[in-house]
Amino acid sequence: MGTTGTDAAERWTKDVPKTLKGDWVENGNCRDKSARKLVFFDGGFRWFKGKEAHGTVRGEYSYETNAARILFRLRETTEDEGQPRYEITLFGDQLVRRTVKDGFTEVFGRCKN
Repeated sequence: MGTTGTDAAERWTKDVPKTLKGDWVENGNCRDKSARKLVFFDGGFRWFKGKEAHGTVRGEYSYETNAARILFRLRETTEDEGQPRYEITLFGDQLVRRTVKDGFTEVFGRCKN
């Protein structure tokens, strides 16, 4: 999937890419109320799992206009030392989120609101 190291060409912004806005549900099962859901917004994303578990992740995005590959790094943390935490790749209405550090991959599908 290419390199994910920070270089001079990468620009970081709080602005969420337009292609990423909306609700994304684990395995694309939008009717399953217990499936994990991601909702991206400027400056981060929220995650939900059923009614009980939820949280907010704050950070920055790096991408080119209409790009299928988006990097996300956490804000105000030394854990990743400014490196991307996630590499997000879009394939139409499918989102693949890969954790850069260990390669763990998850697949989400876009829900129509």
